[in-house]
Amino acid sequence: MEKKTTDKKRSLAGQLALAQAEMPHAEMKSENPFFNNKYAGLTEVIDAVRPALNKHGIAITQTPQFYRRHIGEDGKEYPPIMVLRTTLMFEGEEIVSEMPLHHKHGDMQSLLSAITYAKRASAQSITFCGGGADDDGVDAVGKDEVAKKAGKAPAKKAARPAQPQPELIAEGAL
Repeated sequence: MEKKTTDKKRSLAGQLALAQAEMPHAEMKSENPFFNNKYAGLTEVIDAVRPALNKHGIAITQTPQFYRRHIGEDGKEYPPIMVLRTTLMFEGEEIVSEMPLHHKHGDMQSLLSAITYAKRASAQSITFCGGGADDDGVDAVGKDEVAKKAGKAPAKKAARPAQPQPELIAEGAL
């Protein structure tokens, strides 16, 4: 039997599809003591995606980016923002995704925590790697909204103490 060769150039999308076919779901080994659940931590996500990506020549980078206050094309002023930029690269092609980093300004531990969380979520999203419990959007929508749609009375919430507000960046500080 003769092997057929092709002149078609390999593409990032094609290589990513091959890598995805070999990617396992990220194992849920990390524990969240506040919610008593397990989830796929950053290490488990990296262990799931990097071998298949690298085997197919795809590099992945994740870097924090800072965007200064600016005027958009729509004429509106936008505040400064930090994002995590995740890039898949293969032979000059790129797929890029940016995720906002929500953290307490001036608190480096909060920033690093946001970066770690965003790295995990972004790597899973850009590679389509599973690795977390699927609650069908309940946490995103809220249990009370789900209960309303189901025709059930929402659960009563215990009173929560007031939370301190994050510091605002002084005008012109950036």
